[in-house]
Amino acid sequence: MMPNKFTWNSFFKKALLLIPLCVCLACAQHLTRIVPPETHPPHMTFTVLRDYNTTWNAMVHTVTGLPGHTIRSSQKKTGTIVVEPVTVVIKDYCDCGKIGETPLKGLAKRRTKIKLKPKAPQKTVVEISCKYTTTYTWKNIYGKSVRNEIIKCTSNGRFEQGLYQRLIRYLN
Repeated sequence: MMPNKFTWNSFFKKALLLIPLCVCLACAQHLTRIVPPETHPPHMTFTVLRDYNTTWNAMVHTVTGLPGHTIRSSQKKTGTIVVEPVTVVIKDYCDCGKIGETPLKGLAKRRTKIKLKPKAPQKTVVEISCKYTTTYTWKNIYGKSVRNEIIKCTSNGRFEQGLYQRLIRYLN
């Protein structure tokens, strides 16, 4: 049987090695991760009690009347209007989630697509779809950018609702 060779000298050597390791682990920050938005995308389908042609023309005028917005493409036959992307303030129009515990703020790019479908002689369904994205820049401990990540955001429905209300005002 081998004798137990516990000495204070070996104990202090081990302690001196473990103390810096424990200090490093205690000071280490939690890894930061992206937390997706908690809100669900709004369902933005509206029924307009007007014929398809009247609603189409009113929607084109409504979109072109929005400051900073231009129509990229429109196809009356398929009922599709695509608006040029615009940059908006995140807190006003969407939820982009969080980085760790901090909500993302700043700017997001909005892409808008509008679909119109005739449902009856005096009934048109209008579907407004907005997709938001923002770019988050990951930085190292020295503050230098190391990579960019595109983050999908969820609309809060404010723009879609406002566009619909403008359309109704235009029709009235």
